[in-house]
Amino acid sequence: MHQEMISTLMRRFRKHTPHLEWEEINQHFKFTEKESLVCGYCGKKVKAFDIQPYRDVISLDHKKPLSQGGKNELKNIIITCCQCNIVKGTMDSELFKKFVKHFETAPELKKEVFEGLFWGRKANKVNREVKKKQIERFLHEFL
Repeated sequence: MHQEMISTLMRRFRKHTPHLEWEEINQHFKFTEKESLVCGYCGKKVKAFDIQPYRDVISLDHKKPLSQGGKNELKNIIITCCQCNIVKGTMDSELFKKFVKHFETAPELKKEVFEGLFWGRKANKVNREVKKKQIERFLHEFL
């Protein structure tokens, strides 16, 4: 595995599990030097970096979402592509795998559904960030 991928992975892990070191992560996932990392949901090869909208960039997902009581532990984290992570949202990992499996025989439909969910959730995130900034600005001005 090349240094850019290791660096990207470590940035992702530090967000969720800042106490973990590379040796522990590497031991858990059993990475090999020649191995290309693939999404744990769709099987697509993930990249250390990409151009917007960053669909194929490596991401980490909680198998059991934090909102459902999942923990920031190695055994609860899966390597994914950003697209699957965003589309999955707060679904449980097993439910999302079943969701993805339904599209195996209809790749065009999968692309259409994933595109809709991906852009819809990206738009929701942007809207939340804009609203948060508006509220902060309002509070700053009036308090």
